[in-house]
Formats: sequence, C-alpha cells, structure tokens
Amino acid sequence: MYRRIFMIISRAVLLQGMFTFFATTKCPLPPSVTGEQAQILQKSAKQEVGPKQSVGKVKIYHSYEAPNGVVYAENPTVFGKILRGEWPALSFEESNNTLAFEDRHPRAPLHALVIPKRYIPSVFSLQPTDLTLLEEMRQVALNLVGKRYPEAVAKGDYILCYHVPPFNSVGHLHLHVLAPASEMNLIYRYGKYQVGSRWCASEESVRKRLGMNERSVPYKYASFDDFLSAYQYWF
Repeated sequence: MYRRIFMIISRAVLLQGMFTFFATTKCPLPPSVTGEQAQILQKSAKQEVGPKQSVGKVKIYHSYEAPNGVVYAENPTVFGKILRGEWPALSFEESNNTLAFEDRHPRAPLHALVIPKRYIPSVFSLQPTDLTLLEEMRQVALNLVGKRYPEAVAKGDYILCYHVPPFNSVGHLHLHVLAPASEMNLIYRYGKYQVGSRWCASEESVRKRLGMNERSVPYKYASFDDFLSAYQYWF
C-alpha cells in the first residue's frame, strides 16, 4: 500500500513540475505566418485579457428575463447564478437563446464561454433536436472571434470545443471559444483544450454526430470515481 501511495505522490510531483514548465511556454507561430501577419499575432498575444482589463466588455449583473419555457431557478450551477443576476460576468453579447461572457480564467487573448439559457447539463444531454441551438452557439462564437481577431478566423487559428464529463468544470453546457490558438500556452492548447481527446470534443464533431442521429460524443458517461478506480487498479 505504501508503495502505491509513493508512486501516486511521485507522479503528482512530476505532473506539477511539467505544468509549471509548460504553463510559461508559448506556442510558436506557424511557419506560414510571417511578416506583418506575425506582428499582428504577436501584438495581440501581449494584450492579456483578464477581469481587470477587458476592453469593450462590461462587468454586469444579468437582468434580462428568461425566454419562454426557460426557468432560471431550475439551474443549480454557477451559470444559473449568472443568468439570475446573482453573480456578475464580463459579458460579450446576448441573444434570446444564448449568453456569451469571458471565462473566469482566460487561457487565450480571447477566451469566451457561450452558453444556452436553457439548462442543459452537458454534451451527454444533447439530442438531435438541439442542432439549431448548437448552430446558433457556433455562430455567436465565430462572430466573437471575427470581431476581435479576423486574422484568426481567416487562418482557422481558433478553438471551439466542449469538455466531456467528468472533465467539465461546470454542469451546464458551455462552448469554449479560444483565439488566437497559436498564442495559447502549450499546457492548455495541447492539454486541457486538446480537441479529439477523451476530455475535449470539437464543436464540429458534436454537431456532425447529432446530425447523423448518433450520440454527441463516442463515449459513455463516466464519473471521476470511475477514472480513479481504473488508475488505482493499474498503478
């Protein structure tokens, strides 16, 4: 038993060391980005976006009424508190069905969350009938990137993704919008926001699967206890 505890602690220390190293390392610009385009991207990377310096955004308490058929009181998450006006958020824009605001811990010059006002716990809760809503969320995301970093849209230098339970931090569906992706820290771009991994699904893949009447992601739901049990079994 002590050997197993020692191995777990050793791996935790190693992972912490890797995180500290990579979290301070920027992704290099793609070789195809040169000259004036490179200067634009490098300049945008230096403009860190955070709660204290959010140009063009206002920290507000949400005050709009819920759309027909939606009851904010039924949403038990922190996003429910934002929608009810109990917690403030750095808002980008809003439609009748969606709300877009800045992530509390931005991992890119632009890091927004686009959420449906209707309470949807996660990607596992999505049905083919939700495709219209997902299309709207995607369009909101692309508009956000296009307004602030049009060069990122032109080069596909952005990430639109959903985290897959149990790797989601909030139990309310939210689309991560990150741009320019080339300016993200390595640990986040190729770790937490690595699309195609078990924990992170691309927005496009979710829509395509639902469009074919398949599950939104090719996995069954698993809790952290399930993953911990598997880890303890192998290590």
